[in-house]
Amino acid sequence: MPLKRFKKITQNLHISNISTEAQRNSPDYDKLSKIRLTISILNKVFQDNVQVSEFNSIDESLIRFKGRSHMK
Repeated sequence: MPLKRFKKITQNLHISNISTEAQRNSPDYDKLSKIRLTISILNKVFQDNVQVSEFNSIDESLIRFKGRSHMK
Protein backbone atom coordinates (compact mmCIF):
# COMPACT_ATOMS: atom_id res chain seq x y z
CA MET A 1 0.00 0.00 0.00
CA PRO A 2 1.43 3.38 -0.93
CA LEU A 3 2.28 5.79 1.90
CA LYS A 4 -0.09 8.43 0.57
CA ARG A 5 -3.04 6.04 0.72
CA PHE A 6 -2.08 4.81 4.20
CA LYS A 7 -1.95 8.39 5.51
CA LYS A 8 -5.34 9.13 3.94
CA ILE A 9 -6.87 6.10 5.66
CA THR A 10 -5.37 6.92 9.07
CA GLN A 11 -6.52 10.53 8.84
CA ASN A 12 -10.13 9.40 8.45
CA LEU A 13 -10.10 6.38 10.75
CA HIS A 14 -11.46 7.10 14.24
CA ILE A 15 -12.22 4.51 16.89
CA SER A 16 -13.56 6.87 19.54
CA ASN A 17 -16.38 9.37 19.90
CA ILE A 18 -14.88 12.79 20.62
CA SER A 19 -18.17 14.21 21.86
CA THR A 20 -18.35 11.70 24.74
CA GLU A 21 -14.69 11.86 25.81
CA ALA A 22 -13.74 13.47 29.11
CA GLN A 23 -11.45 16.51 28.97
CA ARG A 24 -7.83 16.12 30.09
CA ASN A 25 -8.34 18.25 33.19
CA SER A 26 -11.41 16.24 34.22
CA PRO A 27 -11.14 13.68 37.05
CA ASP A 28 -12.86 11.14 34.75
CA TYR A 29 -10.11 11.46 32.11
CA ASP A 30 -8.68 8.13 30.93
CA LYS A 31 -5.39 8.09 29.02
CA LEU A 32 -6.60 5.06 27.08
CA SER A 33 -10.12 6.33 26.43
CA LYS A 34 -9.65 6.41 22.66
CA ILE A 35 -8.86 2.72 22.52
CA ARG A 36 -10.63 1.47 25.69
CA LEU A 37 -13.40 -0.33 23.77
CA THR A 38 -10.87 -2.06 21.51
CA ILE A 39 -8.79 -3.12 24.52
CA SER A 40 -11.81 -4.55 26.33
CA ILE A 41 -12.88 -6.53 23.24
CA LEU A 42 -9.37 -7.91 22.77
CA ASN A 43 -9.10 -8.82 26.47
CA LYS A 44 -12.33 -10.82 26.23
CA VAL A 45 -11.17 -12.61 23.08
CA PHE A 46 -7.78 -13.40 24.64
CA GLN A 47 -9.39 -14.74 27.83
CA ASP A 48 -11.75 -16.93 25.82
CA ASN A 49 -8.90 -18.41 23.76
CA VAL A 50 -6.08 -18.78 26.27
CA GLN A 51 -4.83 -22.27 27.00
CA VAL A 52 -3.37 -22.28 30.49
CA SER A 53 -0.90 -25.02 31.26
CA GLU A 54 2.00 -25.66 33.58
CA PHE A 55 4.43 -24.87 30.75
CA ASN A 56 3.34 -21.26 30.15
CA SER A 57 5.86 -18.59 31.10
CA ILE A 58 6.41 -14.88 30.61
CA ASP A 59 9.84 -13.65 29.64
CA GLU A 60 10.01 -9.88 30.08
CA SER A 61 13.62 -9.69 28.96
CA LEU A 62 12.77 -10.53 25.34
CA ILE A 63 12.06 -6.89 24.52
CA ARG A 64 14.46 -4.18 25.60
CA PHE A 65 12.81 -1.00 26.86
CA LYS A 66 14.70 2.27 27.18
CA GLY A 67 12.34 4.97 28.23
CA ARG A 68 9.64 6.12 30.56
CA SER A 69 6.14 4.80 30.82
CA HIS A 70 3.49 7.51 30.98
CA MET A 71 0.82 4.99 31.87
CA LYS A 72 1.65 4.91 35.61
